[in-house]
Amino acid sequence: MRIDDLDTPCLVIDEALALANIAAMARACADAGVALRPHAKTHKSLLFSQAQMDAGAVGLTCAKVSEAERVAPAGSSVFVAYQVLGEGKRRRLAALRERNDVITGVDSAHAIAEAALVGTRANPLPVRIEVDTGTHRTGVSPAEVPSLAVQIGRCPTLRLDGLYSFEGHVYNSSSAAERERIARDAVALLVEASRAITSDWEALARSVGATPAVPYYLRAAGATELRPGAYVFMDANQVSLGAYWEQCAATVLATVVSTPTESRAVVDAGTKTLAADGVPRGKVARVLGHNLWVTRASEEHGIIECKGDHGLSVGQRVRLVPWHVCPVVNLADRFALLAPDSGVRWCPVDGRGCSA
Repeated sequence: MRIDDLDTPCLVIDEALALANIAAMARACADAGVALRPHAKTHKSLLFSQAQMDAGAVGLTCAKVSEAERVAPAGSSVFVAYQVLGEGKRRRLAALRERNDVITGVDSAHAIAEAALVGTRANPLPVRIEVDTGTHRTGVSPAEVPSLAVQIGRCPTLRLDGLYSFEGHVYNSSSAAERERIARDAVALLVEASRAITSDWEALARSVGATPAVPYYLRAAGATELRPGAYVFMDANQVSLGAYWEQCAATVLATVVSTPTESRAVVDAGTKTLAADGVPRGKVARVLGHNLWVTRASEEHGIIECKGDHGLSVGQRVRLVPWHVCPVVNLADRFALLAPDSGVRWCPVDGRGCSA
């Protein structure tokens, strides 16, 4: 099958570009002596999980237990970077431990108590304390870390593996200098919190995440592990923060269905394909190879608007680079894997919809 045979709209992954992104990140981390534990929430694919492991990743990061169940290769190390609460999730996490080496996150006494029910005295569950380094989502302040560490130390079924953070606020940065400051400050906070826990602080994992901050994490001494996710496919948002269009491996193949005016065209990919998470005004998706954007979208329509002549015609097929690739992948049941010879084959989005 060739790309011209695909119906639209359709998620297309350029295999060579994705593998190049995987290799480049693995190389950068290896050169810096920092472990790489990629976040699978972007690709949600067992195929790319294995490719990342083959390239040298020490394990994977997953957002939820269900995601780990579907996309973590058997025998691999997986960090569920979330608070696992409730009997159902605890049972599934315990079952996952029979297949994988599992680490989980905590940021409260309640989360610690629930995690303690998953571990055993013979096989304590490794946990990491989430530290809020500025995103102000989950996580505790560095000052609260020692108290949680003491609570974990009192649980014979748990083992403190380290600390972790997510610098989501880097996406609001306006310059490379600001991104570097965010990354350096985060690493410094994790080091400071680690030192406050134990004299053997260097043995603790200090894990940071956010693709746009990766170059700066690697320059800052103190991080032991990186958890980037979006780097595998990149997207328009990553390009706005320093990546290149040539690195964007994920596109949505779409067809121009209407050209009402010379400054407005409509494609058959709307929010049910392109998603709308975190999309800034006027930048739903970039039309690859054209100086055009899908500026707004309804459920099944993507509207391309420009000041001049868009130059598109009804029936023309275009490839769209989404602003935020992660939810776009999650909206698809499968993707077309594009080979260098332009041949394509269908691959499942194994973790599609796995949010529990």
